[in-house]
Amino acid sequence: MSAEYPFSDVEDEPLLNIKAVSHATGIESVTLRAWERRYGVPMPNRTTQGYRLYSKRDVAILNWLKARIEEGLTIKRAVDLLQNQIPQRADTIAEQAAAAEVAPTESTIDSAASLTDLASSLMDSVHRFDTVKAQQVIKQAFVLYPVEDVCLHMLLPVMADIGEEWQTGQTSLQVEHFTTHMVRQQLLALGATMPSPWRPGRVVAGCAPEDWHEMGILMLSLFLRRRGWEVIFLGQAVGLNRLVDSLDMIKPDVLMLSSGYLNTVINLLGVGETIIEARGDSVWFVYGGTVFEHAPQLVGQLPGVFAGESLLEARDRIDALLSGSWQPEQRAHTQIPPALFEAFTTMKAVELTLTDGMSGLLMQTAPDMPPDEATQQARYIIGAFMAAVRFNLPTLQNSEANIARHLIVQLDVPRGSVEDLLKYYLGTHNMAQLHPFIDALFAAAE
Repeated sequence: MSAEYPFSDVEDEPLLNIKAVSHATGIESVTLRAWERRYGVPMPNRTTQGYRLYSKRDVAILNWLKARIEEGLTIKRAVDLLQNQIPQRADTIAEQAAAAEVAPTESTIDSAASLTDLASSLMDSVHRFDTVKAQQVIKQAFVLYPVEDVCLHMLLPVMADIGEEWQTGQTSLQVEHFTTHMVRQQLLALGATMPSPWRPGRVVAGCAPEDWHEMGILMLSLFLRRRGWEVIFLGQAVGLNRLVDSLDMIKPDVLMLSSGYLNTVINLLGVGETIIEARGDSVWFVYGGTVFEHAPQLVGQLPGVFAGESLLEARDRIDALLSGSWQPEQRAHTQIPPALFEAFTTMKAVELTLTDGMSGLLMQTAPDMPPDEATQQARYIIGAFMAAVRFNLPTLQNSEANIARHLIVQLDVPRGSVEDLLKYYLGTHNMAQLHPFIDALFAAAE
């Protein structure tokens, strides 16, 4: 833009999540979301999973609005004053769709305000546990707009907002579960009404072993169904036991599995190794999920083919695989030094007891922490540590995929206690291999 205007010199790259922006501005997350819904300011970008990403310019604008309110203006008057000074941002649904690689035929500019209104209605209804209203809103959206638009621009953002509210204590776990169940129920109902497949290709889709976050892979399954492909959806936590036997019966062309966290991406690696060894080139093994969005250094580290950075890219890549228009090489995973692999194998064998030990350390340093929470956080910490070792990527623990990365320093867990725990279960001979990963663990915490 050639003309200068207020805030034009502030960086506009979307980098900050809502928690960071709330901390930087002193404005509560619930207020940020309310201003966005009511006044359209700011209008952050969204990740492929629906989470908000703000820029430094957004932060500057928010601080400006806050200053005007402190001077005595209402938020509405402050927004009016702001919009008289700077041009309207072009963050319409069409532009967001382009960023997410939505085909032009699958999105319309006119849907922006209506989808926003429907999302707001859905938020209100799930907060009130209003099943009938929530169902009506979702059904109305599917009647009016393409499935892809509803999923990417209404359902995922609503679920992301509810998730953020739960994580920050602004809503209950019951609301989060109700929302997830409601969306899942409506997606499955939609799938049941779709016509029979009309193209000669079959996909098996589900979550990696021990991974329970199925919403993205469920949406992808519907997108592929709409392209005419047969999809056998296996849902959460697809087990490795007898999976090869099941694939022999199903005879798919593609096996697509997703992972949401570092503690399950190791299982994804195990599935890929098993399937490629057993079936070679007869089945495409495709992997993806939010863990690769938060830890892009993992892409290419697993055997098989990466699905892509968005649900629509995954749909298009699998479509190309099934139609034969794309024939990528199924990469073998990156090998790690034998001594490090031995340390990982030892960790895997004692993973449960190691997790229990870490849970005990957390409760020792934070006596008020509930045992269930300590166990869950310990599972994340040990899972991230093991994934870093398995892929020989110590700094993997610094990525946003490690959702417990700050906990060690927040609780002031002594480094010596962590080293003693690892030494006790893994033996002194493995510690030399693990020191870089312990360094990264505490660096991640900082």
